[in-house]
Amino acid sequence: MRPSSRARGSKDRNVRGDLESGQQPALPPTGAPFHPRRQLIAEMFGLENEDECEGYTGVREFCDHLETNYFPRFASFDKEIWKLLRYGYPTDAKAKWWWCLKVVEACRCLQNGTEGSNPTARALAAKFLSKNCRNDNMELHNVKAPIQIALAKALIHTLCWLSAVISPVMEDDEEEDSLHVSSDDPKLILFGISAEYNGKKTIITIDLRHTLSEIFHKIHQAAVPTPKKELGIDADRSMHETGDVLYESAMNYASLKKYGGIRLRWVDTLSEHLSLDRGKRELSLFRFPSLCALRVLKADRLLAVANITNRLLAGRDYALPYEVDDDERVCEQVILSYRLLFGQNSKSRDLLRSQLMDGQRSRGGVDSFILQCIGAVPGPWRVRLGRAKPDKPFSSAILPEPHRRDDGYIKEWKTYFAMVNFSSFRWRLLALQTFGNDHPPTDFLDYVMDPRAPMQRAAARVGVLAVVLAILFGTGQISLSGRQLVEARS
Repeated sequence: MRPSSRARGSKDRNVRGDLESGQQPALPPTGAPFHPRRQLIAEMFGLENEDECEGYTGVREFCDHLETNYFPRFASFDKEIWKLLRYGYPTDAKAKWWWCLKVVEACRCLQNGTEGSNPTARALAAKFLSKNCRNDNMELHNVKAPIQIALAKALIHTLCWLSAVISPVMEDDEEEDSLHVSSDDPKLILFGISAEYNGKKTIITIDLRHTLSEIFHKIHQAAVPTPKKELGIDADRSMHETGDVLYESAMNYASLKKYGGIRLRWVDTLSEHLSLDRGKRELSLFRFPSLCALRVLKADRLLAVANITNRLLAGRDYALPYEVDDDERVCEQVILSYRLLFGQNSKSRDLLRSQLMDGQRSRGGVDSFILQCIGAVPGPWRVRLGRAKPDKPFSSAILPEPHRRDDGYIKEWKTYFAMVNFSSFRWRLLALQTFGNDHPPTDFLDYVMDPRAPMQRAAARVGVLAVVLAILFGTGQISLSGRQLVEARS
């Protein structure tokens, strides 16, 4: 027997002995990374050490969020998965991070192979099984269909967690657990999978032969309503009143809060970003912008996650079924939305800083990159006159190319075209602007002070200036005439 065969036989005997004694090997196994969480951060975001993480603290907060909110869901995974892999159930955070890391590594292997960034659910499960099962002879096609499905669903749900785009739902559901194997084609295995998209639970039927893009495109088609259904009357009003133009003066948070009574709500998934609860007057904002920044700067790290983002955050126009934005472009739009809401108005920045401090006291961690996103950009004349430091709040490479100046600084405007600058969030922003404009100025002083209508405000201020100048000129004329009259009498 060759040495490799002897080693394999010894390994199988050890595993069989563990199983027969009722004590399965712990997960992670011997020789696994000692710090799987740290290795996963390096694998997904390209942050190799703690010093690099300091500039993007949202990654650490995101990982804490996974441990708190998603790791308990390991209990919902089918127990047959651990028997298949011949490992014990992961009981601690380290073991669960090991699982997440192995999912990422399986995607990386497929990404570098013929499957690319868009593997089928079957290919993903087969690759994961071949790399991590303690039985070297185990192949996916030899596994019973229900266990194949259980493994595929666990892998897909893990990718959802890591993408931060959508929240999967694992629960006992008759429709979701339904299984159909075609008698004509044994490879045709249909099953249900459920996900929560923007607060709405959606169940879709998929096939193990579906690719990731097909799976998440089906979720998008089932869960994302058309603009008219999602936004109601605001969809029609927004185009009628302002066309496709977004005005910074109406979109900054100070204006939205003062005239629309809008409050902020921090959310954990990108699918909820910029959605507005009209009843509660709450605007949802993604609370981990560090993830978006790194996915722009490190665009080639994990393309399978980018694929999920592409399919779920496609523009709301329903063009061609597979006509979607690049992942980097979607993430750039998230960062740009922070600039639009807070970055160009000092009062908006102060309001956000105050709310972040309150949130840090009540919730704990805050992504410090948010403060970089909204940092003031020094004007060129202020820098030349020495009244401002030539420091950039963050690298302009994170923003879309039209928003980068030749000298590396950030370029900003007072107006934006929703379709061009925010294709993935176009309708939400237009509806938000319409909602914030529901209380227009009604008297002269409102027109003088209201920043939402810059042309009317400018006209009102010109009128005020003309009246003031007329009064001053008239007062001067009266004083001069009176003085001349006194001199004439004397």
